[in-house]
Parts: sequence; C-alpha cells; structure tokens
Amino acid sequence: MTLRSLRLSAIVVVCCILLVTGRRQPAHAEDELPKATYQAELAAPEGQSEPLSADVRALLEPQSRLLRLQDDPPATLFALHRRAEDDASHLLDVLHSAGYYGATIQPMVDSRDSPAKVALRIKAGPVYKIQAFDVDYRPQADYDSPQTAEQVGLKPDSPAQADTMLAAVEHLRELLRQRGYPASQISEQTFTVDHQAQTLSAQLVVDPGPEARFGEMQYEGLERVKESYLRSLIPWPPGTRWDASKLEDYRRTLLSSGLFDSITISAPPPTVAGENVPITVRVREADQRSLGAGTSYSTSLGPSVNAYWEHRNLLGEAETFKTEAEWGQSISSLSSTITKPNFWRRGQSGTASAVLSEESLDAYDKTALALAASLTRPLNRQWRASVGATFDQASITDTDGQHDSSLIGAPLGLRYDGTSDPLDPRSGFKLSASVTPYTGFHEGPVTFVSSRLDGSAYLPIDEAQDYVFAVRGGVGSILGGSRTSVPADKRFYAGGGGSVRGYGYQLAGDVDSAGDPVGGKSVIETGFELRMKFTDSIGLVPFVEGGRAFDGNQPDFGQGLLWGAGLGVRYYSPVGPVRLDVAMPLDRRPGVDNAWQLYVSLGQAF
Repeated sequence: MTLRSLRLSAIVVVCCILLVTGRRQPAHAEDELPKATYQAELAAPEGQSEPLSADVRALLEPQSRLLRLQDDPPATLFALHRRAEDDASHLLDVLHSAGYYGATIQPMVDSRDSPAKVALRIKAGPVYKIQAFDVDYRPQADYDSPQTAEQVGLKPDSPAQADTMLAAVEHLRELLRQRGYPASQISEQTFTVDHQAQTLSAQLVVDPGPEARFGEMQYEGLERVKESYLRSLIPWPPGTRWDASKLEDYRRTLLSSGLFDSITISAPPPTVAGENVPITVRVREADQRSLGAGTSYSTSLGPSVNAYWEHRNLLGEAETFKTEAEWGQSISSLSSTITKPNFWRRGQSGTASAVLSEESLDAYDKTALALAASLTRPLNRQWRASVGATFDQASITDTDGQHDSSLIGAPLGLRYDGTSDPLDPRSGFKLSASVTPYTGFHEGPVTFVSSRLDGSAYLPIDEAQDYVFAVRGGVGSILGGSRTSVPADKRFYAGGGGSVRGYGYQLAGDVDSAGDPVGGKSVIETGFELRMKFTDSIGLVPFVEGGRAFDGNQPDFGQGLLWGAGLGVRYYSPVGPVRLDVAMPLDRRPGVDNAWQLYVSLGQAF
C-alpha cells in the first residue's frame, strides 16, 4: 500500500470517529436544555380601571391550560407564545358558550425577565340575551307544534348561554316526540349574533316526519309473567296519538314491578301519516323468589332474629306473597302477607295479611291474632292514601289483670315521601297521618279513635351530603273512653330504638308501682341527629331525643318530656346503613331507667 493510500485511510477513520462522537448526546440532554419558564395571570385589559369580574374569573380559571401547566413550561419561547394563543382561543369559546359573545382576549408575553410574564387580557363585555327562537316546519306539521321560545322553555331576554340553547333544542325534539312525531329531525339550525343589540337569535328548520299513532304491542322474553297482565298496564288504547313520555312511563311501570332485570322498547319509524306503529317490548325476567334473614338487638328487648320467604310473581301478575317468622326474647310472630298490584285500577294495590304474635313486655303480655286488608292508591309520585279494615283478637295481661279483647278497626292513612332514599334519607322530608276508629269488646263494649301525625326532615350541610342534619317529630291522641278502657296494646307508648333512645322500650311515660309502663292516651316525640359520613362505609351520629306518653287524650306539658342523648356508629352496607347506637337517659328515674341502652339494627333511626 502506498503512502498516499495510508494517509487517505487515516483521514477517513478520523472523520468517522468525529462524526460518531459529534452525534452522541448526554443520556438526559433534553432535560438539560433550558425551559421557557413563565408566570401567568388572567387580567382585565390594560388601562381598564375595573379588575376582571369574579364571575368571569371563576368561569375561566378552571379551564385555563396556561395556568394549569405553569409547573410544566414549554421548551422554547415560540412554544410559550403558541400555548398562550391556544389558551386564549379556548377561553374565548368558553366565554361565548356562557353568553359573552362580544368578548375579546389578547395574549401578551413579556420575555425580558425570567421567568417570562404571560397575561391574557380579557374584555368579557355583557352577557347577550335571547331575542328569538324561530322554528320553521318543512313540511308543515299538523298538530300543536312548538314554534316560539316560550313553547320550548325559554324566557324572553334570558341569557343566551350555549347550555340553555342546546337544552331548548333538545326540549323541542322531546315535545315533537310527545305530540305525534317520533321521526322528527332538525335539518338546519342557525344562530345569529347581533352585536349592536347584544342579542342571539336561533332559526331552526324541522322535518317533522309522518304523524304516528300507537299500534299493537308485542312482547319478547316472557316466561312466567302473563302477557295479559302487561297489556292491562298499557295506559293508552290502540290508535292513540304517539307520545314518547307515555311510552317511558309504561317502561318505568314495568321496571318498578321488580319482575324484570332489563326492559327494551323499540319501534320502527312511521312511513306514512297516521300509521299505527307496532311496538316491541323485549324483557329479561328477574329471579322472582327469595329467602332472607336478619337480626337486631336492644338492651330492653334483647336479641331477635327473623327469616322470610318471598314470591314476587305468585300467580303471574306480580302478586307478592311473603311469609315471615320472628323469634325474640320479648316478641315472637308468624305472619303472611299477599299484595296484589294494580288491584281494581292501575296504580292501586290491595294487601291482605294475617299475624300470630306473642309478646312479653314490661307493659303487658299478649297473645293475639290480627287480620287486615287495605287498599293503597298513589295520588302522585310523593303522596299516597290508604283505607282498610282490621280485626284483632287478643288475650292481654297487664297491671290491671287479664283481659280478652275483640276489636274491629277502619284505618285511614295519608303519606308523603319526598326523601332521597327510604333507608338512608339525606335530603327532603316526609309526613304521615293516620286515623283509626275502633269498636268491639274489652271488659265490655268499647269505642275509641286513635290518630297520629309524624314528620321528619333532612337538611344536607355540604354539597356531597356527607353531613346531614335530621329532625323529626310526632304526636298522637286517643279520643273516647278512659286509659284503662283502651286495651293496653292500643295505647300510646314512648321510649326505645324507634322512639326515645336512652330509655327502655315503652318506658318514657308513667309507670306503675312495679316500675312497669302503663301507656297513655296521648304521646309526643321529637329527635335531632347530625349524620356525619367520614368514608364510603363509616359514619358517626350524635343524637338527642325527647318524648313522653301522657294519661289524658292531650299532652300535659306541665309534666315535661323525658330526654335522652347518645352516639351512634353507621356502617353503610350495600343493603343500607347498619346502625349501632348507645344512649343514656338525661332524666333518669331511680329504679326505673338503666344507665344506658344499646341498639343494633338495619336502617337509620328515622
């Protein structure tokens, strides 16, 4: 090899080495590059004396990517300018959606210092108002079609917010589906901003499609439920003008029966005006039999256990038959109840029950048979009314001796429930009122009327409703006869886990010489709780309760109430809160009241 060739080879090797080493970078070179750090703010335009309003700031700050990513700055000043411009564009869309259609945002970046100063200069302006919401039907709809802002729920001169306008458009669709046009479509929608008048107008073009009517109902997936029963629940005759809300009410009725795990209702679009559209209901039946058991404990009543068997579709029409047995230290019973929904009329239920019971209480010992039948009718979604008849045959031993009683009653009831959850209410309130005339024999002919009024309210303290203040009150009165002429099991008592915690069962009232409760012809109860939920499953409940049973048919406020206080633990299980309460009597009577009481059961106290 010549000397010239050796020199050329050496040059090539050196160049390769330089090329490789020149391309090599530290393992974290990107991390070592300087960042375009910055400090950002949302501000009013320069020269404007008034600062950015609190409403606008509260609207934009959670949406600002520029503010949110200050701890993660971009690599270059060019990227920082881009981030500011993108954020300004996004926040302008947010302002427009809130009705600030005249708003402007100017991004400003001052990079002379480090970190750089970034400001979004925001001029929000006024919130524009809705001027018009016009609907043009092509072809023209024939039946009561909404065409103005008021008809779709918009008030004149209300803020022209995007959510409000979109809700109005969706409400228009729902109204058309409720008024005979299930295939209606919005073919065009135009929104016009008038900056001079500071208003927004909407113009919609709607194709209503063919007007439709309810056709034949077809069912798929039925096994044990009778099709004839489901047809009896249909709230419209065939040929009725199509109404999507009635169809949804029917679906909710089927779902609330507890007979089905899933329900799907479908229908093809109508093809000609006036068509009776067939409807298909696809269901999957739920398990209709169940076994269950439970237990409870209180210091005065001792432990008890119960078990039940339930069939929720006994004869194929959602009849519920339930047999339940309870064994307790103080109370034992065997009962059977059958409930027939939609009895005689849609929404009305009929119930019949029979109960054998044996009670060994401080107030009395009793062996009894109770028969009852009732009708319950919803007046609306919150109010329910009931009427019934009862027969009680009992052998009772109390402080006055042994008595046999036979009573016929006619209970009337009215109930309102506006609470969020029957087992764990956190908002709303409920009321119940009952009046029951009795007649029969108890150491001779007897007639009296027992009435009671109860109410409770639930006030959430925080938005998540983890802290709830609960209050309740109740009053009862018996008219007719004396206290001793009223059977002991029909008198009023106070005290115990569902009444005044801290006192023994039925012990918050007058007692005889042996310290046993005698009951009364009137009663008052009240209670206050602060329900505090600390985790998804654990909570604490401090409480104060007061009450008393009185000898006369009107409370004697001169005697005062007996008060108790305590603290409870709640475990929030999938089936409802399990409660453990410890309470003490604040007006403890020597030889009558224990120092404390313990209660364990399912569900809140009220």
